[in-house]
Amino acid sequence: MASYRNVLVLTMFLGIMFLNSVGYSKTKAQHIAEIDREVKRINRLVLKKMKKSVGDPDEVFEEAMIYFDDKNRIRKVILRWDGLNAYGKSIMYFRRNGSLCYTSFADKSDGEDLDNLFCGTVYFHNRKAIKMDTQYYNTSNRKIIRKNIKTVYSYNSSLPYQTVKELMKALRDYKKSLFDGKYIFRMPKKGETSINTNNVNLRKKPNTQSKVLFKLHYSDEISILSIGKQQSIGRWGKHKWYKVSYLHYSQSGKEQRIIGWVFGAFLEPVEMRVR
Repeated sequence: MASYRNVLVLTMFLGIMFLNSVGYSKTKAQHIAEIDREVKRINRLVLKKMKKSVGDPDEVFEEAMIYFDDKNRIRKVILRWDGLNAYGKSIMYFRRNGSLCYTSFADKSDGEDLDNLFCGTVYFHNRKAIKMDTQYYNTSNRKIIRKNIKTVYSYNSSLPYQTVKELMKALRDYKKSLFDGKYIFRMPKKGETSINTNNVNLRKKPNTQSKVLFKLHYSDEISILSIGKQQSIGRWGKHKWYKVSYLHYSQSGKEQRIIGWVFGAFLEPVEMRVR
C-alpha cells in the first residue's frame, strides 16, 4: 500500500511539473474569450440602476449610470459627457472582485476637429491592457488617422477607473441619486442602437461573403429595420443578422442613407426595464 501511495504521489508530482514545463497558464486568447463571456453574463443579469450627474445640461454635463447586481456589486457603468466642443461616452464592465475587465469608449476632445473622433475597445487582465482596438478617425470621410493609440490615458496602471473603488472616488462630486429600478440588457428587436466595436462590415446581404457596402465604427448609431437568420461565426458566437439603416454625413454636409446587414455580435445591447 505504501509503495502504491508513493507511486501515486510521484506520478502527481511529475504531472504537475510537466504542466508547468509546458506553460499551463491561460493564453492571451483565452483571457480575451473569458472576458467576452463575462461581458455577456453581466448583460444577462438583472441589474439595479443608479443615476448620478454633474454640471448643467445646457452647458457641460456629465452623467453616470451605475448598475449593481443582486449582491450590490457594481458590474457595469455607462458614462456620458457633453459640452460645447466635446462629447463622448464610455461603457465599463467590472468583475465580481471589482476589477475592470473591459471598456469601450468614444471621445471627441475639446479644441480638435469636430469631425475627428477617438474610439475603441480595451480588454484588461490584472490591471493591464491585453488587447486594444482603438483608432482616431474622421467621421465624415471615414479616413483612419491613427490606430491603437493611447491618447491622454495610459491603458495600464494609470487608467483612472481600473477598479470600482477608483471609479466611485472619481464620481464623488456627482449628485447623489436614488435607484432607478431594475434593468436587463438584451439584443435590440427594433428602434435604434449603436455599433460596439471598430471596422464592422455593413454588408449587402446577411452572410460573410456578401459585398461590403460601408465600414462602421464604434458608437455609430444605426436604426434596425428587420431581423434575419441566425448564424454562428467563430469567436463571435451565435447571433442573428440585422438589416439596418445608417445615416452618413459627408464633409460637404451631404446626407447619405445606407441600408445593409450587420452581424448581431457587433450591436450594443439595449437596456430594458424589468417589471
